[in-house]
Amino acid sequence: MKTVNFKMTSIIASVVIFSVLVYFISFSNKRTVRVTVNRIERIEKVGSDKGNVSTDIYYLLLTDKGTYKISIDGVFANPAIAGMLQQGQNVEIEVMGIGCPFLGIYPNVITVN
Repeated sequence: MKTVNFKMTSIIASVVIFSVLVYFISFSNKRTVRVTVNRIERIEKVGSDKGNVSTDIYYLLLTDKGTYKISIDGVFANPAIAGMLQQGQNVEIEVMGIGCPFLGIYPNVITVN
């Protein structure tokens, strides 16, 4: 009985910790940044699992102040932003989330002013 309770407690603790991390990575640290656009890159990641193929497409906004992600689907979807920006342009962007480039995690661009 104690083994079942310990397993259940461990699973619940793991889910809570994972949820907090996802929230922190995605929805924290909302800020406005003034940047100069260096370039915009379209990223396509193709994956396969047991015969199912999936493609994840998004844009990376490379600026003088760092790299930011422009999503085309999901909670932060705003694909029109990629079409609004041009190289050399100075813009004010609103971003949310934290950056961890070596893990492929970048703050999400929410709006462009």
